[in-house]
Amino acid sequence: MTYLWENRVKSFLAPIPEIIEFLVFDSLTAKPETLREKTMHFGQVYGLSQKKLANQLAVDQTTLAGWER
Repeated sequence: MTYLWENRVKSFLAPIPEIIEFLVFDSLTAKPETLREKTMHFGQVYGLSQKKLANQLAVDQTTLAGWER
């Protein structure tokens, strides 16, 4: 017996756009303007921790933290 699960089960990704709209948070499409926004946006988009991003930028992590404040 064969089941067509795709016709019986909703995708778990289906509600994501509504959740984002509800939270009013769409950082991946927002245009960062300040240095703080740009560094945080880059880290989020590429999945980098603050430490890894600081290494990529060749600065100390405390320097990056200061920029983000």
